[in-house]
Amino acid sequence: MATQTSAAVGVAAGVLTDKDGHILVGKRSNGPFRGKWEFPGGKIETENKETAQEAVIREWKEELDIPVTVGEKIGDYANADVELAVFWVTTEERKETITRTVHETLEFTDLSDLLSKEQYILPLDVVALRDISIICDANNGGIPMRHRSHI
Repeated sequence: MATQTSAAVGVAAGVLTDKDGHILVGKRSNGPFRGKWEFPGGKIETENKETAQEAVIREWKEELDIPVTVGEKIGDYANADVELAVFWVTTEERKETITRTVHETLEFTDLSDLLSKEQYILPLDVVALRDISIICDANNGGIPMRHRSHI
């Protein structure tokens, strides 16, 4: 991740896909972006010298009660307020119901459906979605198998 500016908040998010290649997104339940969809994640605790990868692991456990393994970085994205690092994540956890603590709802959704609803997704996550689309195009239109979880 690029050096954080004093005004920007460091955030890390994980992209989890199921065995069919659907992407897990959450609809925010509060704050200024209430009602917008996002990849689960949260602020990097820089005061604890937390890395972006450690933040993803912590946030997924706190917010969704899902232990994840952080994989390849999809990209770094920034605007005036946020510096976002996005990673592929996988899990061995097989849960019927995913815990919701900060999201109004969670759902696994097709990439094409997400791309058609960009106006309902956080702006930096839209840029990450476009990069995921490029990765999928290079993989004959699908999420690479190494990034899929068996949930």
